[in-house]
Amino acid sequence: ARDSAIPASDLPLPPPPTAGPPASGEGSVIKDNAIDDASLLHLDNEVLRNPSAQNRRHLAQGYQEAAIFLTRKGDAEGAIGKYRHALKFAPNDFALTLALGYLLIKQHHHNEAIELLLPSATRHPEAPDVPMLLGSAYYASERLDQAIAQWRRALVIQDNPRLRDALAKAERERAVVSSYQ
Repeated sequence: ARDSAIPASDLPLPPPPTAGPPASGEGSVIKDNAIDDASLLHLDNEVLRNPSAQNRRHLAQGYQEAAIFLTRKGDAEGAIGKYRHALKFAPNDFALTLALGYLLIKQHHHNEAIELLLPSATRHPEAPDVPMLLGSAYYASERLDQAIAQWRRALVIQDNPRLRDALAKAERERAVVSSYQ
């Protein structure tokens, strides 16, 4: 399979997620250059106690901050775990879904990324990052027809020169493959 042969840097991906400032009234979950597990547990407990939109938003922001911290420290798999945990409490959080999809693709978990992102393609048809990520996951999984369809969808929503180049390359590859069949 081509999965491991394609460096993630060769795939057209949106910019990596970045953590915004903590919500007003909320402190950072990073203390003394480490993740403060007590702060994350507090966020979990607040959502369990009162699953309001505001509490879910605070939880999502805290876990995203922790995941980005882990990614920067070189622990992408740990970051994936933080995103998965947060999505249990905020299953429809679009930013968490995109961030997890991005990391899953970077870590070569392409089928998991596809499974995660497909529902978002329906829920957020106007978001170019979803078909861009899906196309990259399909491409890395050697599913050229699906990659091409997703990348075309992304380009209709928003032009992207790097994505246009990737689409052209995938179309050339598909032409070569079909000439041998």
